[in-house]
Amino acid sequence: MIRRGIVLAGIVVLDIVHIIDHWPSEETLAYIDHTEYGAGGPPHNAGAGLLKLGAPFPVTLLGVAGDDSYGEIMLANARSHGHDTTQMAIIPGG
Repeated sequence: MIRRGIVLAGIVVLDIVHIIDHWPSEETLAYIDHTEYGAGGPPHNAGAGLLKLGAPFPVTLLGVAGDDSYGEIMLANARSHGHDTTQMAIIPGG
């Protein structure tokens, strides 16, 4: 049986970006308006590019995620791009 698809392995990360109300000058503070989360890392980014280009084959991520809220956000974000995350290892304790 021939299986078609691509497996992308490596470090998969969660990018956390805080959007601030202004760029603070020296010795001042800025307030965080909101926070944006997105999956990243070379395997995710390459796969997202392939999927955005309409890859006619499954794109599977192979890596490790924590069983905490950040791991859940990262996996949900990867799935929203179309990645198969069934081969991701989930590590207890984050």
